[in-house]
Amino acid sequence: MPADYELDDLDRKILALLMENAKRPYTELGQKLFVSGGTIHVRMNKLIAAGIVKGADATDRPHPVGVRRIGIPGHLPKGKRAL
Repeated sequence: MPADYELDDLDRKILALLMENAKRPYTELGQKLFVSGGTIHVRMNKLIAAGIVKGADATDRPHPVGVRRIGIPGHLPKGKRAL
C-alpha cells in the first residue's frame, strides 16, 4: 500500500464508527454504511496495510481461559482458524 494513501468518504465513515466502538463486527459496520461486510473487510485490510489502522490488542488483562490477544473483529493471524 502506498504511503500516500488517501482516505475516501467510506474510509472516514468506517473509522468514525470504529472510534465509537472498535469491537463492531464488519457485518454491523456494513449494515450501517449500506455496503457488504466483505467491502468493510477489504477496506480494513487497506487501512491496516497503509498504517492508518494498527489493530487492537488486549494484552494487559488476559482472558480467564488463556486468550492473550484480541485482534480486530474479522481478522485472524495467518495460519489460524476461527473457533
